[in-house]
Amino acid sequence: MATYFGQQNISGAEDLGNVGISKWMSAVCPGSGNQIIKELSGWITSAGGGNFRLAIYSADRSTKIAEGAEEIEATDGWAWQGHLTQVSITPNPATLVGGTTYVIGESFDKNDPHTKCENKSSTYGYARADYTGGWPASLGDGTEEGAWLWAMRCGVDPEAGGGLSIPVAMDIYRQRRN
Repeated sequence: MATYFGQQNISGAEDLGNVGISKWMSAVCPGSGNQIIKELSGWITSAGGGNFRLAIYSADRSTKIAEGAEEIEATDGWAWQGHLTQVSITPNPATLVGGTTYVIGESFDKNDPHTKCENKSSTYGYARADYTGGWPASLGDGTEEGAWLWAMRCGVDPEAGGGLSIPVAMDIYRQRRN
């Protein structure tokens, strides 16, 4: 079961006017050691369509670590939407380090997808750029602000320890039995 980080408060104000906007904020990955990304999602609704895509960068935004494998069409009804499985994220697997700060980003191509935001002291930024076709290798500066958090999150699980996978263990067992 994934552990989430980012902004998970979904009771904030509704954020409209997202045509060709990309937003990002800093958050600390939970745990320690290697963590595998299982989900990138935003609290989103849309009555009129529109696509979005999420990504995660190093704290200084110089390196894209992972992004959704494709843009997602927003659906009607408030819910965590986006890249909800490990296979919907590229590269797969994508690894973070627990206790490290990262930047989570969300990009929209149309005005209709709405998200929630909270006026709270944080480090965030945005750019008038549509990255739903793919986020750049580095994020650059954009417009930095310090008051808003958008409801977006990243889910991680600790990297599996050493040892054999069940199929490999079963194969070895069968070979030794014969």
